[in-house]
Amino acid sequence: AQHALHLVPKPLDEQHQQLLTQHEKKLLPYFTQGKSDKEIAEKFYCSPGTVHTHRKHVYPKLGVHSIKDLLIRMFIGDDGKKIP
Repeated sequence: AQHALHLVPKPLDEQHQQLLTQHEKKLLPYFTQGKSDKEIAEKFYCSPGTVHTHRKHVYPKLGVHSIKDLLIRMFIGDDGKKIP
C-alpha cells in the first residue's frame, strides 16, 4: 500500500498554487499524464501553441525544466527546492 501512495500526485502547496493561473491549474493534470499539446488543445478547444505557451509558463513557476522534473515534483516532492 505504501508503494501505491507514490503513484498519487501530491497537491501543490499554497505558494505554488498562487503562482499558477486558473488555466495553468486546469492544464497541469494533463501535463503530468504525459498528454501532448495537441491532445490537450483538442480537449480545451484551443491551439496547441496556446497549450505550449501555458506549459512554458508553468515550468519556471514550479522550478522545473522538463516533464520529468514536473513528475518528480508532483509525485515525490522536493520540499520546495528547485530541481537542478
